[in-house]
Amino acid sequence: MKIPEKGDRLNPNGPPKKLVSSLIAQLKEEGYEGVTNGQISDVISLLLNLEKDRVKQLAEDAKQPIYVQRISRRLVTATDKEIGDFIDKQLDRAHGKPKQVNEHLGKGGEALIPTIITVRLQSQPPQEE
Repeated sequence: MKIPEKGDRLNPNGPPKKLVSSLIAQLKEEGYEGVTNGQISDVISLLLNLEKDRVKQLAEDAKQPIYVQRISRRLVTATDKEIGDFIDKQLDRAHGKPKQVNEHLGKGGEALIPTIITVRLQSQPPQEE
């Protein structure tokens, strides 16, 4: 075993890469890229416009990206209420929630919270007759 001398580099390749960092580097070398929010939104919009049989094909296609399979599978197995909730959530995400109108006045235009008026009376000394 060689004893390092002053100035020798003990690890010429640097510290070992973290698992996630090395995985990201490897996948990028293979041509993969991260999914953007816009791409996810586009996929969901397109899936919502397909016939159920076509969505089912995508759900079962192992060559599709995992998020396409998962969203497709969810759409195929969802109840009508769940699909309605899903569509509402996606519309809110894509276009924003509708403006909420808050009532500021009560019946007849009166204030909802009554104004409290404090009256301070000063006592006067008794008057002599």
